[in-house]
Amino acid sequence: MYKNTPKAFTTLASKSEWDFDYTNDTLDPYYFRAPLCRIHGNWDPKKTVVYKEKLTTGETTLAQQNFSGLSLQDRYLEGKVEDSSSWIQEIANAIPFGKSRSLVHIQKPGQMHMLHMDANYGGGFWDYLGDEKDNKIARVMIMLDDWAPGQVMLFGCHHYTKWQKGDVVYFRWQDIPHGTANFGHTNRPLIIVTGEITTEFEKLFNEFKTLNIAVNT
Repeated sequence: MYKNTPKAFTTLASKSEWDFDYTNDTLDPYYFRAPLCRIHGNWDPKKTVVYKEKLTTGETTLAQQNFSGLSLQDRYLEGKVEDSSSWIQEIANAIPFGKSRSLVHIQKPGQMHMLHMDANYGGGFWDYLGDEKDNKIARVMIMLDDWAPGQVMLFGCHHYTKWQKGDVVYFRWQDIPHGTANFGHTNRPLIIVTGEITTEFEKLFNEFKTLNIAVNT
């Protein structure tokens, strides 16, 4: 780890399966796939709105953002999908998870989420899955708009750009450090969905599919 890496990051990283070789040019698809699949629908990205901002988070998440002086508000605007428009909920529901939770993020120009490791949340939401629940839960991002210059994500050693509207990004949240920044001129909206892995979800790893949905924005 680097000299200024926060302790909260190193604690979670110590449990990771990834080798933390940031100099490698490629990232094993076991850890990261983009796009895993694509959601096709006639929605207007500019109508992505967070009606009720979510301002609470765990101590581990906060520690990985504010060690550099940045606050949670410097990351993005965040809200629960159930507090958003119905069409956003329909898009989130297109992912064939079992029991799931979803958040909508709008990263505005100038905002940045520091490089971090995810601590699974849920507060008992998935406890019925037993001691191995972390490996029975997956996390994806659904890109609600096309990529624009100045928008970038880092997953492990891979800088991810030039996504298309509807692309679904899969990453092993428990293993891969990641961060996002928007130094462009356009909002970057997405939905992040965490849910129980199903047979239908596993099939997406074997065959790229376009999931067609009818949405009304």
